[in-house]
Amino acid sequence: MSDGDCAQFFVAWCVLLAASIITLPIYS
Repeated sequence: MSDGDCAQFFVAWCVLLAASIITLPIYS
């Protein structure tokens, strides 16, 4: 895995984490 792929994976994970934190109070 190259550094570019790792960075993209990290950014995607952060976006998913932020989205779950934002939407959790809305749906709960």
